[in-house]
Amino acid sequence: MLSLAPLDWLFTGFVEPFWSRLDYLWQQPVIYLDYWSWNNQPYYLFLPEIFLAVSAVLVLLLDLIYGRKYFFAYVWIIIAGLMANFAMTIHLMYTTSRYFGYGLGTWWGGIETIDPYAIFFKQLLDWGDFTLLMILFAYGKHRENRTEFLVLFAIATVAFDLMVGSSDLMAIFVMTEFSSITLYILICTYRRNARSLEAALKFFLTGTLSTAILLFGMALVYGYTGQTNLFDMKALLYNVRDFHPMVVASMILIIVGLAYKIGIAPFHQYVPDTYEGSPTIITAFLAIFPKIAGFAVLMRIFLVGFIYLREIWQPFVLLMALYSILIGNVMCIRQTSFKRFMAWSGINHIGWIMLGLVSAGLFDPNQVEVSLGLMASVYYMLAYTFMTLGVFLVQMLNEVSGGDDRLDTLNGLARRNVFLAGAITICTMGLMGLPPTTGFWAKLFIIESYLARFDSGGMLFDAFFGQGSAIGQTLYEASIVFIFVMLAIPLYYYTYHIIRRVWVLEPIHPELAKPYLPIVFQRAGVLVSAGITLLLGIKFTDSLYNYVVGSWFLNSDLGPLAS
Repeated sequence: MLSLAPLDWLFTGFVEPFWSRLDYLWQQPVIYLDYWSWNNQPYYLFLPEIFLAVSAVLVLLLDLIYGRKYFFAYVWIIIAGLMANFAMTIHLMYTTSRYFGYGLGTWWGGIETIDPYAIFFKQLLDWGDFTLLMILFAYGKHRENRTEFLVLFAIATVAFDLMVGSSDLMAIFVMTEFSSITLYILICTYRRNARSLEAALKFFLTGTLSTAILLFGMALVYGYTGQTNLFDMKALLYNVRDFHPMVVASMILIIVGLAYKIGIAPFHQYVPDTYEGSPTIITAFLAIFPKIAGFAVLMRIFLVGFIYLREIWQPFVLLMALYSILIGNVMCIRQTSFKRFMAWSGINHIGWIMLGLVSAGLFDPNQVEVSLGLMASVYYMLAYTFMTLGVFLVQMLNEVSGGDDRLDTLNGLARRNVFLAGAITICTMGLMGLPPTTGFWAKLFIIESYLARFDSGGMLFDAFFGQGSAIGQTLYEASIVFIFVMLAIPLYYYTYHIIRRVWVLEPIHPELAKPYLPIVFQRAGVLVSAGITLLLGIKFTDSLYNYVVGSWFLNSDLGPLAS
């Protein structure tokens, strides 16, 4: 038998010392980062945004020096910035669990709160950004101002990252407007296209109006409370418990201002036109990322600052949610444009997310238990991100292979590429809420939270009809019937407009019948979206649930301003 004894000297004299040295060198940056973060906490907390902002500035400088011939290198720089951003959020989770009890509290005078809730949404934005960028490789439809798109894309993500952690009305306002400015520019990327300019103008005018409404609402609540920090507002309004007309007006104005930003009905009129006039890749960005950040801000404002006045804002949010579901479902039926179809689909889904906000407002804010409504809304937003992203990615590849914005150019997609047809089918099933996708679990959690949190329907309408009123109970029961009816309608229009076209109908012209194979990066982006939509609904539902529950932020460990 062959003995390995003569080789012992090789392992003991060379391999082991080399490996030990390599392990030592690998640990040094991590150890140094831990040490530096402990002594420079306010700066360390913003390292994710700093890395991404530096990558955007670097791309801008390189474009000025070398021009656009190295565009793909610029894409990789932005991807590297996103990876560094994501890695730092992981390190934040590790550090907070070790040193800060998994809740860092408020910094920079209470302007930003770095907690599990903010970290969760930052990671969701990173994953969505990374997946969307995969399509830019060999995406010939987006040729104008591609470098500018990369820079604005990264800067907008920085603004969204800061939005989801904002715990002060002034920080929320500044970051919201900062992100809006980048979106105004992105929408009019095609300066020579009249429809693109029209879309940008409509979005700009609507954004200006919503900005004025939002700022006026914030001014009213500041005039009454003398505070802009959400935790200080929560403490003050708990002691006052006063439905003062100024406070009620401020809540309504803030709801309206943010509803315009997110696209909640009845403040949605600009959404279909803006989506239709924008380049498809920017439409995909608009359909997902502003909604993530706007929803995170809306939840933080009303579940922290105005939680003790929930009897006032809950009925308004409920009516907006139900109307969004209704108008989104009805208008999806008659669409022939893919972008308008997805615009109305997004309005429908944001209504479901708002139902979770209504349910989340009924937990006891003095307890640290997880609110089922908040968890359901956050889970739904995660599922919506990848379901919608997957549909848009397939549509962009459909355009590359000869299609356009018309829904009928999806006809016969299965003949061109079965992988793309299967991916868009999985994501569409998720949007319909069919098992075993994450969309099924998302709607199930929303409905469960809406049913579980109301022992009496009058809880929703106590401020208007009196406690436990028969009218309130009747309205609550009617809303339950309405919700279950609305569950059935998407089964028709998603099947009719997408699944039927992809698998059953013949291509509308011979060019769309030719086989098409996207490059590996594009296939990877589609695979990530469809895979998360399917696999997390089949195998890893518990893990995803626990990950979402970990984003709970209304607990007693938020620092000195939380009490």
